Amino acid sequence: MKRASAIALAVLALTASNPTLGQNAPARNLEIHWVDVEGGAATLFISPTGESLLFDTGYPGNGDRDAKRIHAAAQKAGLQRIDHVVISHWHGDHVGGLAALSKMIPLGKFYDHGDGVEAADRERLDGYKAIAGANRAILKAGDTIPFSGGTMRVLVSEGPVISTPIRCVRPRRASRRPDRRTSAWSGFRSPTAISSSRASAISTGRGRWNSPAR
Repeated sequence: MKRASAIALAVLALTASNPTLGQNAPARNLEIHWVDVEGGAATLFISPTGESLLFDTGYPGNGDRDAKRIHAAAQKAGLQRIDHVVISHWHGDHVGGLAALSKMIPLGKFYDHGDGVEAADRERLDGYKAIAGANRAILKAGDTIPFSGGTMRVLVSEGPVISTPIRCVRPRRASRRPDRRTSAWSGFRSPTAISSSRASAISTGRGRWNSPAR
């Protein structure tokens, strides 16, 4: 049986100037909100123009605990909707919170690695497809996702990886003993790399790397 592969994104130069902001508009930073979902990972990116992308949705159940935490982070950031939702793979701690979250806040476009799935995860994939509907896009390595102020680039999807490496400044690995309120397990699956003029980070379906910019 084919084993499901995770996808990953690279967010490059998200703090680059955006012509729609105007020279006199106040500068905003790229925001990265790491949501504690106590298993997988859920990371909310907000561009300098306010566009948003969520990477994974945590567990189902527990009184919709993880969906509520993501929703709370979105509300705190002033979001009325989440523009892009990326699901790394079909395990319950990564896609499980999607159904509940979709009832709490409008979700825009959906991105994933395709229909490769283990038998145990088939029901979760089917549920995801029902929610995503016609707004679903299947990604391959090297694809990009439009994101204001920068570019999201897919590093790996269903096995193949990009041929040209990305640059990340002085990465350091997150602790394997996570703080329950700020981080999740740091064992690696497929990396998501974020690079800007102020900071660099790598967020994955299982953890993250981060470093200050030089």
